Amino acid sequence: MTWLDPKIGFEVSAAPGFTFNWKNPDTVYKTGTELRVRFAAGVAGFHYQQVTGDSGAGARLGDFKGRVTALAPVVTYSFNLGKDPGQHAVDGRSPQNLSVIYQSTL
Repeated sequence: MTWLDPKIGFEVSAAPGFTFNWKNPDTVYKTGTELRVRFAAGVAGFHYQQVTGDSGAGARLGDFKGRVTALAPVVTYSFNLGKDPGQHAVDGRSPQNLSVIYQSTL
């Protein structure tokens, strides 16, 4: 999900997701269900959290649930490659520029 104000170049993005795991028959270990969210709003961030604990005979730490959150400043560089050939004029307005955006955390 992304919201972008092209006039001031400000963007807010978030990408949530879940990972459901199955028992590994070789290790008799099952990692718990994992939630992760990546986000950016002036800074980039990431949150990871197991919502259920690890289980199985191989779970020597017991009902372990991992969790981590990270934040970092972001540098963004964008430039136009030209007109997007897939775009057509709408209401007399010109097609949008085709852009490339590179983001990197510091």
